[in-house]
Amino acid sequence: MKWFHNMKVILKLTLSCTFITLAAVIVLGIVSYFSASQSLHQRINESLKNRAVDCSSAVEKEIAVMKAQLEGVALRPAVQSMLWDNQKPDLKSGMERYGYLNIGVADKNGNIRFVDERTDNISDKEYFQKALKGEFVISELIDDEVTGESVYTFSTPLVTESGIQGAVVAVIDNSVFSNMIKSIKEAKTGYAFILNSPGVVTGHPNHELVLTRNSVFNDIKQDARLQQLYDMQVKIIRGETGV
Repeated sequence: MKWFHNMKVILKLTLSCTFITLAAVIVLGIVSYFSASQSLHQRINESLKNRAVDCSSAVEKEIAVMKAQLEGVALRPAVQSMLWDNQKPDLKSGMERYGYLNIGVADKNGNIRFVDERTDNISDKEYFQKALKGEFVISELIDDEVTGESVYTFSTPLVTESGIQGAVVAVIDNSVFSNMIKSIKEAKTGYAFILNSPGVVTGHPNHELVLTRNSVFNDIKQDARLQQLYDMQVKIIRGETGV
């Protein structure tokens, strides 16, 4: 630092002030950067959470429409007559109008008849038992015993003046939930997916994950790197929002 001691006082003062000013600018710049970065991250996180809530509301509305459609079929006088010859034309009309793969009526004992004349007993099925209690029910993905295709069933109680007489059951294509979210994009690589309450993927842009009943709750046993995804999905199932 000999060169500094040999300088004139005015140069020393000028150089010192310059270094002090430069240091202050650097410190302020760093502080401003981290402050702006933190603020930006907060805004992005809030935006993402709001986006997720909006997407969730949109899916809920679509499900509500499908619920109302099936309930509308169950309210038709011909369907409530519990006479098959009267029921079948109205069931078939509802199937064609709403795009069901099949539809049928089950009596209180679980004996069901579909419009394709297939019969079965579904008394042991959870979706039927809940429908008898007055609930609208969406089943988990199940395999059709005849076609082998994976499908969902939507069930609603068949209620007449005498009370619940059985259930109307619609068979729905396995892509129904994937179709609800396939157009949702976020930035370049973001997408939406849907889980059911046990944590199984029911809607995803990669529909193969739906067909294989993918669940991070199973996958984490073999891959600890999924911990963050696991923690997030626990929040989803609890009805929480987060990032």
